[in-house]
Parts: sequence; C-alpha cells; structure tokens
Amino acid sequence: MNKYSNWIEIAVRSTIFILLPAYLLLFLIYRLLFNADLDVYWLALLSIWWLTVDTFAERYKHQDAEERIERFAGLEKRLDAERWEILDRRQNELVIRPTFDFPFHIVFKDMVKVTHQNGRITISGPVHYVEAFSNEINGEEDLPKKRHWPVMKTGLTIFLFALPVLLEAGLFWEMKVFYHNAFASAETQIEMPADQLAGNSIENHNNGGYTAENEQYIFYVENEDELYRTDKQFEERTDLMDEAAGFGVQDLNIVGEWLYYNEYDALKRMRFDGTYKEVVYDLSYLQQVQIQDNWIYFINEDDDNNLYRMDLNGNQIERLLDEHVTDLAVMDDELLVTYTNNKSRPTDRLDLDGSSQSRLLDQDTQKLMKWKEDYYYLDIEGKLYRTRLEEQHKSELIVNQKISNYTVTEQGIFYSIYSTDKLYKSGKATTENGVYLTDFEGKHQEHLYKSSGVIELLKAGDSVLMKSAGGYVNSRVRRFDIVNHEVEVLE
Repeated sequence: MNKYSNWIEIAVRSTIFILLPAYLLLFLIYRLLFNADLDVYWLALLSIWWLTVDTFAERYKHQDAEERIERFAGLEKRLDAERWEILDRRQNELVIRPTFDFPFHIVFKDMVKVTHQNGRITISGPVHYVEAFSNEINGEEDLPKKRHWPVMKTGLTIFLFALPVLLEAGLFWEMKVFYHNAFASAETQIEMPADQLAGNSIENHNNGGYTAENEQYIFYVENEDELYRTDKQFEERTDLMDEAAGFGVQDLNIVGEWLYYNEYDALKRMRFDGTYKEVVYDLSYLQQVQIQDNWIYFINEDDDNNLYRMDLNGNQIERLLDEHVTDLAVMDDELLVTYTNNKSRPTDRLDLDGSSQSRLLDQDTQKLMKWKEDYYYLDIEGKLYRTRLEEQHKSELIVNQKISNYTVTEQGIFYSIYSTDKLYKSGKATTENGVYLTDFEGKHQEHLYKSSGVIELLKAGDSVLMKSAGGYVNSRVRRFDIVNHEVEVLE
C-alpha cells in the first residue's frame, strides 16, 4: 500500500471520527455548563490535529512483517478467542480482525491477513495489530500491558497542547465560577431593603467610590487603605479598619446596615461599627464595583475585563458582556458600558441583566454619567462634554481643558486639574492645578483649592470631599462645604 495514501486515509478517519466529535462534545459541555462559547484558536488546533494524526499514523499505518513458523495448521488455536475474530480460513491463508482496542478498531482498518509460504508467514495490516498478533503467537507478554504508556503519553501530550486553548478560552475560570456558584456562600444572607435601590451614587463611583453615605453616617477612605465612619456633621470619626488593607480600599457601597468595600483582590463587607467582617467574593481582581437592587456589578480583571454580576452574597456569578470593558456606570434601569472595540471605545446601553444591548455613543468616552436628562463624559483628551441623546443634539463642550475628575451637583460641576507639564510646575500656566467649580454651561469658573496632585471629588451631604488619588499626595481628606465655600481638613 502506498504510504502517502495510507497516511491520508488515517488522517481523514481520525479527523472525522475522533477529533471533530471530541471537539463538538467539549463545545457542548462548555456551553451547557458555563453558558459561554468556546473560542477557536486555529494555530493551537492545527498543532493538536497534527500531533494526533501523526500519533495515529504511527500506530495504525500498514505494515508487512515476517515470522518463521513450523506448522501453519492450527495457528488460530494459539490466539485468544476473546481478542480475535476469524473472518476467513484457507489452506495457506488466515484473515482475522481484533475485538480489542475499542473504539479504534472500528475507526481504522483493522483486518490482518496472514499468508503461509515455505515455512514462513507474512503478516499484513495495521502495525499495532500486526505486533499484537506476532506477540500472541510467540507467547510473549500481552500487548495492552505494554501499550499503556504510549497511550497515556499520547493523551498527556494532547492535553498539554490543548491547555493554552483551554486557558485562553477561560475554561478553568468558568470551572471556578461553576464551583463557587454551587458550593460557596457568605455566612450571612442579605437582600437590598425595599426602600433602597443603589449602593452609592454614580458620581461617587466615577471617583473611585471612596465615599458612601446613608441617612445616619458618611463613610470615606483616606490614604488609600484607611476607612473611616463619621456622622453627618463630620464631628465624630471612627476608624473601621483593624489593619491597613494590602491593596487599598475603594468602591464603597451601602446595603441596609452593611458596608461593602473592595480591596481589589477581594470584595468584603462589614457592619457599620466595623464588626462582622466577611469575604463576599475573592475569585479574581475586581474593578468598578457597583450595587444596584440585589445585584453587584463589576469588571473582572481575571477574565479580560469582562463585565460580570453576582448577587449580594457572592453567588449566581454570571458574565454579562464578553468585551474588554474600560468604564461602567450602573443607572436605575440600565448599564452604560464603555469597552475596547478594535481601535475605538464605544459606549453601549445594556439592560440590567445584559439581555438587550444598543449603541449609546460611538466616540471614546471616560467617566460617563447621567445627571437628570443629560449625559456627561470626558473625551479621550480629558475634556468635559454634555449631551442629551433623546433630542439628538450635538455634544456641548463644558470644560475645554484636560481634567482628571469631575462630579455634578445642584450647585454646578466640580472638577479637578492636575498636570506635570513644565508650565504648571513653574506656575506660568493659564490655569493652576487644583479643584474648580463651574456653572452648567461652563462659562464661569471658580478656583476653590490649589493642589499638588490628582484629586478625587466625592459627594457627601452638603459637602464635596477632596481626596488625593493614586498615592500622589499622602494627606488628609479635605471637605469643601458647598454652602459657605470653606475648606477644612477632616480629623
């Protein structure tokens, strides 16, 4: 038999009857268990295909072998009847097939032909079965015991080749989620109170979520890893952290009598007095954690910044958007999601369960929020715009400068400017670094506070808290009183 046509035949059979069914089975299991499609990586799949076909070709290629034998008559009596089936028996010829090696003896040609001439026999057929027949008539060790290692090696090699595909496709992440949803549970099961909808304001979430408040308390983060509770008059301050958080604290959310906080590598919660601390979720690094109704929405850094949600107790984890998300704003009944799409960063509007998706903005945006009927956002250059999509009017430029952060209040728009440009350092720039207040049209600006670093702007009652961001300045949080326009250090 021509060795090339033999190889091609084995390649076709192994592809159609082994590799394709195996891949389809994996695809279906992946889809049923994890509700996600298994990504296709053609280079890796081609490598797996080549290795598999080559392995089967070495094992089942056609071979002719000779053995010296004294008597041909009664040769079949030396064979194990449970391992071989006799198809034809003639004076100088024996045709048999193996009944072992399932399912491969069905996939590949398995007929072995034995011809006797001049005290010798010629054994023709797949090399695996030729060797098995030769060993058996010579009374040598049973072939399957000798073949365990090659089979195991083949399986291990295929698995190792497939491992990058499984990792890239997120299979092990999905298995972790599946296990977590099935068995993990927070110590205390809570729900959002009927009179509460959100864990924090979108204005505060856009500034790192470093402040949250309810009718009784204000909670805020200082120096990245210190968490405090104060009364509404900022007169009595309580330290809630027994020790500094390793990755810092951000994304504060209030649910009933619980305070949720993100330590980056774990989402935790505590009572308002700092007791009953417990881990809600620690499967991955989280970004932009926002709570709406009975759901926690977050960007999962371990899954290519995909958008996820889970319930308030860390269960029912599910992916809502399979895109590299850069910005998230959870509103009353919608999700505003900015993500990387080729070279652009559009923003889409999604239902809270991710079931419906539509385009909101095509241009690159940052820190998008909705205030009353208007949408505010920073463009790629850090300039502040406002648009009202329902009226289809053109976006309005509010602040024609590169700003770091902003927040919207009834009194106007607070924004911070920080630049390391030489003009700013020399004091010769037309605008100083610091915090400003402008009207909603951007026509009148007031310089409220001079800063030597980036400032996060967080709403708390009748005040705006000014927090140094990213460790630029290790200083106390300052409070700007909106009513009397005074700045004080919180102590």
